[in-house]
Amino acid sequence: MKKILFHFECTALTIRCIDLVIFFKKIHGFHIFFNIVDDYTKCTFKNIHKFNDYEVWDGKDINQFEILFYDLTTWENVISPIIEYSKQFKNKMVCINYEDGYSFLDNRIDIYTKDKTLVFINNALFSDKDLYCSKIRNKLFLTTSYITNSQIFKNSNINILNKKPRIYFSGSLTGNSTKLSNYNESEKYFRFNLIKKIYDLNKYDNYLKFLNCDPSYKTFFNDNIPTHLKETVYMDTTSYIQMMIESMFCIAVKGNSLPTNRLHESQSAGCISITNNFNEVEIYGVGENNKTYIEINIDLSDLEEKIDYCIDNIEFSKMLMLNSRKNWETYNMLNEDGTYSMVTQKYHTDTFKKLGII
Repeated sequence: MKKILFHFECTALTIRCIDLVIFFKKIHGFHIFFNIVDDYTKCTFKNIHKFNDYEVWDGKDINQFEILFYDLTTWENVISPIIEYSKQFKNKMVCINYEDGYSFLDNRIDIYTKDKTLVFINNALFSDKDLYCSKIRNKLFLTTSYITNSQIFKNSNINILNKKPRIYFSGSLTGNSTKLSNYNESEKYFRFNLIKKIYDLNKYDNYLKFLNCDPSYKTFFNDNIPTHLKETVYMDTTSYIQMMIESMFCIAVKGNSLPTNRLHESQSAGCISITNNFNEVEIYGVGENNKTYIEINIDLSDLEEKIDYCIDNIEFSKMLMLNSRKNWETYNMLNEDGTYSMVTQKYHTDTFKKLGII
């Protein structure tokens, strides 16, 4: 049986690419192995996604694998250990990264590894491909991520007419200044500024809560987030589903990376996603501005205008909400066995064949 090794320096990648793992296992019949640099026994992937269904590599004979997938955790500015593996490995290599756009290759791998790697996977590509290193520009592949959480809405009864003109947000305070987020230092609190402004306007029905924060935001979170915008306990799943399917709007702006869990959950719940800056990047399976979501300026200058327009123009809002759910069903709703929809499955198969992986 053909074998794939997923070598991850970050346990989070095991969760974020589980749909890709299942694609190779169930659609193309590969035997999947993992080698996770972090302590995999503490990884939530083990419990949530039946980690024991997959094998852990024993560290012997790396060339037994037909394909080696590896990630790059760029927040640690050190040389990746994958460089040593690339010198030994004789078969196909694929880089997968869901965080930092074209900057994720700058310092972590050498030219030899870039040349040897056949595909560089990300979940958001800049429209201007010239921003990417010339070594990978023609090897880029846009894939999905963060879609697994949205499956909790798969069997929900989404009635657009029953939705309340309520704005929902529940999440963390993030938004580090990176090339992908395109935030400068003065904009890094965009998510907070947006939530705070909606609350302070006091003109919209809303549910707005920050649950936690990026470690680098801890002081700001403790000192600046009003008590009424903090929540210490996560909403239970049943209540969360009901809240989302009853809400017209959902805040789904990017934080440290793009897209986010909330974006796909918002679309699967048939909400109008309020988001930002998608015009700068290409993202698989989220649709278009003013058709499947609404995009706001980072300075919030058009926030009220766009929310008011949706509330006052119900036919436009119905179109957005229906398109949002339909778009999710077409591209990001998984089949019962966890595999991609036919459209997304074909897209992945065709692209991997074109790039010489399968």
